[in-house]
Amino acid sequence: MVASANDWRVRKARTPYRHPHRYRGHIPYRKTAMTITSDQRRILRDIDTTTPITESETGWAVNAGYAVLAEDGDIDLTSEGRALLDAS
Repeated sequence: MVASANDWRVRKARTPYRHPHRYRGHIPYRKTAMTITSDQRRILRDIDTTTPITESETGWAVNAGYAVLAEDGDIDLTSEGRALLDAS
């Protein structure tokens, strides 16, 4: 018997079986708890209390996604930054 293009043996050879619990890649709903250092916690606390901080500290908070910088130079915590500050 010759296998045609629609035969299950030919399709199986072209698409390898993948177990449903493997090869998931990134799972966004399983976010691991972020641990921050005491210095990073101080930066977030200073942003929350509007205490002046350096440009490098501002850059860390904005690049990490814990703060947003307004056009006029004001900085405020994002919801992630506020949650992280409340958790510590």
